[in-house]
Amino acid sequence: MLGLPAASAGLLLLVGVVAAGGLLLVVRRDLAARAAGRRAEFRRGLSLYLDLVVMSVEAGRGHAEALPVAARVGEGWVFAELQAAVASARVFGISTWRSLGEVGERLGVSELADLETSMSLAQDEGGRVRDSLVSRAQTMRDARAADIQARASRDTDAMRNTLVLMSLLAAAYVITARLLFLFTA
Repeated sequence: MLGLPAASAGLLLLVGVVAAGGLLLVVRRDLAARAAGRRAEFRRGLSLYLDLVVMSVEAGRGHAEALPVAARVGEGWVFAELQAAVASARVFGISTWRSLGEVGERLGVSELADLETSMSLAQDEGGRVRDSLVSRAQTMRDARAADIQARASRDTDAMRNTLVLMSLLAAAYVITARLLFLFTA
């Protein structure tokens, strides 16, 4: 095979297979990280969307009118997904909550499935829908704030660890210089 001894060809084949497997793992990890980032972005957008819906409901609109209006107000891919879900609910004759739940299942965002469940249960009573929306928006807002706090704490720890490492390296540099001076004198 290509003028190489059989052992070398086998070794090259083994290295190629291992490299391909390693690259596959790297690509898969990168894809999973990007998907997790997109889900987090969707959760943040959903939290903002629910805040807009609650403001619209508290301004006197019914939830059936507030959902599409709030979806049209926002920008970006998250609001485009939400707007498409609200529009498809009307086209297919299903509840808006069900349509949003399907988007949550498709994207792997459990908050939308939870929203569908709680809103479907509360849909019979108009006041309960409003209360459930307010509660869900507050919960998502709190989760968003906790996520921001956790990221800030993680970044602070990373900076602290870097500072400690830099301090240790500076101390090692000074100590090494002194030791070299002592041993060479």
